[in-house]
Amino acid sequence: MDCYEKGKKTIKYEMDYLKSSYGKESPTYNILSIDGGGVCGILPALWLSEIEYRTHRPISCLFNMIAGTSTGGIIAAGLSVPSWEIMYDENNVPYYKCSNSRPKFSASDILNLYQNQVKDLFTKNDSWKLFKPRYTDKDRNSLFFNHFGNVRLNKALTELVIPAVDENNLTRTHLFTRYG
Repeated sequence: MDCYEKGKKTIKYEMDYLKSSYGKESPTYNILSIDGGGVCGILPALWLSEIEYRTHRPISCLFNMIAGTSTGGIIAAGLSVPSWEIMYDENNVPYYKCSNSRPKFSASDILNLYQNQVKDLFTKNDSWKLFKPRYTDKDRNSLFFNHFGNVRLNKALTELVIPAVDENNLTRTHLFTRYG
């Protein structure tokens, strides 16, 4: 039996996960933590796309919570953002209609984003300072809006934890979660 076949047999599928996660005897709470590291975010995106390929399930169905720092936070948000479409009410005011179960992006989509738009995500900061961010927000905000829209964290398909630091006050950390 080759390594690939052996690995396929040991992966827990969603039904096993749901039984163990919500059973009364020994509940399991699966947490995925994704490290930061700029363009190195391509590695966790690659591994997560392989997990989705092998399990035939989106990452948001396999984990109760996804946490990420820096580029890991981008990946965590991408894997947890629900599929959405812009709708219009009777006064022609736009709003987002979100799915309760289907993610907008697969891990492969996130991997493609990193491969194709790495320059927009990670533009180097011109001024080198020890306590300044390594990358600027130059094109990142428009890229985020194009991919995530105005979807709020409370619509995320999993619990999300994304820590951030205020660049004007580096001693102050803010923790973004679904609940504010």
